[in-house]
Amino acid sequence: MVAVLRLEGLPFKATVDEIDDFFSESDVRVENVHLLLNRDLRPSGTGFVELSDTDTKTALQLSGKCIADTRRYVKIVKSDTDELDWHLRRQRLTRTSKGSDGFFCVRMYGLPFKVSNMRKIANFF
Repeated sequence: MVAVLRLEGLPFKATVDEIDDFFSESDVRVENVHLLLNRDLRPSGTGFVELSDTDTKTALQLSGKCIADTRRYVKIVKSDTDELDWHLRRQRLTRTSKGSDGFFCVRMYGLPFKVSNMRKIANFF
């Protein structure tokens, strides 16, 4: 069975290898690492790891320890696959809205209240 843990407070320059090393020092075998990006597609300082249920207790005890060669400590919280999937879907949508797939998203502020017809907005562009 696979367990999911959320990592908070990661250094923005943290790599998958550094996170893997962080856990392997305590004999915790990580199966998968997911580093999240913010809406500007920069590292958010949050990540998820997937590991076996047997390593969960040991991994949770690493909460509050510093990672890599930084003085930043990592907060480790038990999570689940639903939360991980939600974040990964949201991240894919953010990438798509930034134009990586030819799709762009435009936010419009200050529209008059009487503009309720989407055709008028489309004609504006």
